[in-house]
Amino acid sequence: FGNPKFRVWHQRLEKRSENIIRSMMVCHDTYPLGLDVQSDTTTSSSSWDLDVLKVCETRGYEAAAHDDTRITIDGGNKESRSSSSAAYSSHPTDEAIILELRSYFHLSFGHPIRIDYGTGHECCFYIVLYCLCKLGLLTGKKTNNNNKNITNNNNNNKQQQQQHPSNVVVPPNVTSMAPVALSLTSAYLAACRAIQSEYVLEPAGSRGVWGLDDYHCIPFYIGACQLQNTHLLLHHDENAFTKPDCIHQSHLLQSRDAEKYIYMTCIRHIKSLKRGV
Repeated sequence: FGNPKFRVWHQRLEKRSENIIRSMMVCHDTYPLGLDVQSDTTTSSSSWDLDVLKVCETRGYEAAAHDDTRITIDGGNKESRSSSSAAYSSHPTDEAIILELRSYFHLSFGHPIRIDYGTGHECCFYIVLYCLCKLGLLTGKKTNNNNKNITNNNNNNKQQQQQHPSNVVVPPNVTSMAPVALSLTSAYLAACRAIQSEYVLEPAGSRGVWGLDDYHCIPFYIGACQLQNTHLLLHHDENAFTKPDCIHQSHLLQSRDAEKYIYMTCIRHIKSLKRGV
């Protein structure tokens, strides 16, 4: 186990993580999620335009591909670190958030010294998602215009103070979070499996016997939740995926329809690695 070149990959991750996280924050500040201002939850029409998603995706790739640049969502212009910090209009709080998120993000893909990966590293990734959700990057924010002017009567030298409208993070709901969980988990699994295969990462704590997968756990839970939503089954034949014995039927696991379900792809991946499963 363990290809030492993984440490080189991880060093690149540490160099580029600031740009990756900053690009997400800048993107969501530039293109805030549309919300129903009369309620505290997102509506079915509260989504980003496809063109906006493509722009943000491009900026994300650029952020992940450069070590010494900060990516801004301003038509694709890139500015060097030596540029004025005012160009990014960063708030000290944002810098503290980025610093903390980076520490979890670095551990989300494996340990660079031990060259291993386990459920603890997986948990770090979901902590990052939890933090992004609390910041409103996954559910959006709405403007609270109910603030009133405040007058300080105790000090005549102080002028009347005005409160600006504040952004309130909208709490998540099933409608908004289900697509997030499914899409991000699928992308994360694809990246992790490529890394595990390319650098032969050792399963952290692989002496245990209680997990189906030596590396992952949470995707099985999310995948099982996906299969419980029968309205997601688009065709009558797909009802076969809701039966427990479907994981032992090779024609189902290898079918194109199985690609739609995280649980099925997890089982198929295990069968490809372990004999006699």
